[in-house]
Amino acid sequence: MLGQPLLPNHTLLALCMESHSFKSVEGAISFLTTLHDLGYTGVMEKFLAKCIFEYPSSPEFRMFKVQFTITSLEYLAETVSKFPDNPLLLEAYLKVAAFELDYPEFRKLLTDLLKRGVCNKYVGTLMEVMYSSEEDMKSIRDTVATFSVSNTLSEDDLYTLVNLEVHEGNLVQASKLFVNLCETYSTPRNWKRYIQFCSHHHPTELSTVVWKAKLRFTESEIF
Repeated sequence: MLGQPLLPNHTLLALCMESHSFKSVEGAISFLTTLHDLGYTGVMEKFLAKCIFEYPSSPEFRMFKVQFTITSLEYLAETVSKFPDNPLLLEAYLKVAAFELDYPEFRKLLTDLLKRGVCNKYVGTLMEVMYSSEEDMKSIRDTVATFSVSNTLSEDDLYTLVNLEVHEGNLVQASKLFVNLCETYSTPRNWKRYIQFCSHHHPTELSTVVWKAKLRFTESEIF
């Protein structure tokens, strides 16, 4: 019956090591998934350890370990250092870190990763972490500035900063950021956001912003 071991563990492990599935990453991952689904946890973990040893440059096995076994923050840190460009491993690392570390440690971790260029897309995450910990907007702006000198902020990060400024009532600053957002990422969605912002907070600028948006897109795209 599915979920109940059908063979002794030692027999199955021996078959794993001799199996053609072990000859490729894809085959091994498929076999590991089958072992997990059938409830052969012990065999799966031993076979997985063998795969990680035999394929040290393949992140797939470490990702499998992160998804299907209990992994420590230390193991995740080591894994991210080996595969810094793997977004799924990095996301898993940050999720565990956010749960296990206190705010100063988590902020330091994010800041260090960003300075190394490992996780540029998490500038927005850092802003939200700082804001939720009641840091003032000047601190957040200063921190963001350190990462935007040599790299343009991503569209999502820039919009996150806009939202924080609006939430704090810094409407002049938010308006300046909207100009930056629409110049850097000129999309119908961002111009529509800017128009909605003006209609609620800066009605005197609304007609000018609508005129600029219409120079770039049709009315159906921005309204």
